[in-house]
Amino acid sequence: MAASPRYAVYLVPPVTHPLWLAASTWLDRDPAAPPATWGPAPVLRTEPWRYGFHATLKPPLRLAAGHSEADLLATLQQLAQQHAPFELPPLQVDWLAGFLALRPVQAIAPEHPAQQLADAAVRLLDVHRAPHTEAERQRYLSPGLNAAQREHVLRWGYAHVFEHWRLHFTLTDRLDALPELERTGLRATAITHFAAALAVPCRIESLALFTETAPGQPFVLSHRVPLGSTPLPP
Repeated sequence: MAASPRYAVYLVPPVTHPLWLAASTWLDRDPAAPPATWGPAPVLRTEPWRYGFHATLKPPLRLAAGHSEADLLATLQQLAQQHAPFELPPLQVDWLAGFLALRPVQAIAPEHPAQQLADAAVRLLDVHRAPHTEAERQRYLSPGLNAAQREHVLRWGYAHVFEHWRLHFTLTDRLDALPELERTGLRATAITHFAAALAVPCRIESLALFTETAPGQPFVLSHRVPLGSTPLPP
């Protein structure tokens, strides 16, 4: 039996925005472009290279029995129609759980449009999510989770949702084992690389559906669904 694809709903800048272009250079891969244009995963950036530049709204899922990609897209369009475009808060290069990421300069409030969109995405799209296998469940129930996060894994398939959601765009793999001097140097490189792009206000205009066609394959930007509108090609 062929492996089932996985789908993820991401928040991404417009593909013409300097932030998208800077990220595509940083990772040597534009997930909206043909695979022939991709470079190999840069050292220390293997995971963000594979998943594509993004902030997670609905984490990767396999479709439940009887659900199709068309069903998922229809619900995604419904979600998009309920939310207006909005501007990202100012971002900065910062550490998060051992990896580098672009994170808000100041924590966002519960009523921020990004938080509202993330909460709605988790709830509305969950009908299409196949339950975790036991191995997947144990992997997501990692040590260090609190009781609420464990409950989120069991109910929603992921710990970092709702009050535990963290708006961020991952830039590197976990770097805990890297010497401090190299960690500091890589952060300085990232700050320089993204400085010009982060100075340009970024308006989020669509939801992005990314697809992993087979286990371990890079996620690709397969569909964009404009907020408050109708689907467009990627």
